[in-house]
Amino acid sequence: MSSAQTMKIYSIISRIEQELEESPRTKFAGATNKRIVEIDRLFDLLSDLKVTIPEDIRRATGILAEANSRAAAITLMASSTSTKELYAKLYAIGLKPRSLPHTPNTK
Repeated sequence: MSSAQTMKIYSIISRIEQELEESPRTKFAGATNKRIVEIDRLFDLLSDLKVTIPEDIRRATGILAEANSRAAAITLMASSTSTKELYAKLYAIGLKPRSLPHTPNTK
């Protein structure tokens, strides 16, 4: 999730809180937690959340799928090659082997 989208979500939530806090209290006896709200404003804000959140989830799902795919490829390469060959293959797909723990392959 990008920081801009995170800020958008928090902004929408803050606006919902503001709407609730600024709404007038009811005049009924004993109704200290009851407020009168403009329901259309709240529905508009909730609709904005419904649009923003699924977009972030879709992006996150794509990132996870790519990470899982790379992990599977690395595991497959590691099981069938020597350390030197593995490092060469990792460089070829854009990963830096020096950031990986050094565990020599006995093959």
